[in-house]
Amino acid sequence: MSKYLRKVTEPVAAKKGQSVDTLLTGMGNTGFQGKNLAVARDIWQKMFKHETTIFLGLAGAMVPAGMRRIIAQMVEQRAVDCIVSTGANLFHDIHESLGRYHWQGSPNVDDEALFKEGIDRIYDVFASEQEFRKTDNWITDFSTTLDQDKLYTTREFFALMGKELLKVAKEPGILTAAALKNVPIYCPAMGDSSIGIALADGLVKGKSNIKFDVVRDIVETAEI
Repeated sequence: MSKYLRKVTEPVAAKKGQSVDTLLTGMGNTGFQGKNLAVARDIWQKMFKHETTIFLGLAGAMVPAGMRRIIAQMVEQRAVDCIVSTGANLFHDIHESLGRYHWQGSPNVDDEALFKEGIDRIYDVFASEQEFRKTDNWITDFSTTLDQDKLYTTREFFALMGKELLKVAKEPGILTAAALKNVPIYCPAMGDSSIGIALADGLVKGKSNIKFDVVRDIVETAEI
């Protein structure tokens, strides 16, 4: 028999009263994403068995898709030690923390029709462009409170933003949880997001001129 044919797949069956852990163990003997879920569970368990520094990387549209509270809970429970995120996820976290929303939509809607209604689309999630601009304005206004002559790491910037957000947040989120639990957040691509747009707006209008030390970001994350 071929050396590649060593372990058969075992069809998984759900049983009454079965725990999620037992189901995942069974899925580990299957294939495709079922197997990958079990592998992810095994890695997660190993991370907590040892003195491991856990980085959580956030990419894609995790927050507008509805994962914000789960991520915030992970931060609150110190299930992660450091976050490295896209600027977009952090923007959407601010947006919802301020009491604004994302809406269920469809990827098949005519984008020109959405544009006429002032609606932005993130695959099958909708948002109000007018509300997005209000969040932009909040970020711009926050930037004016900072030292314009200082070079900030993105960690410093978001730590200060999280503390400011705590004063006005309608509900807890990632940034507010990180501020409370002292979990550092880094954002390697600040400009590639609506946060960058808001800061650029502040610069163009002469309101603020925030500068970032992205090299020190690299040094700090390496030290962590």
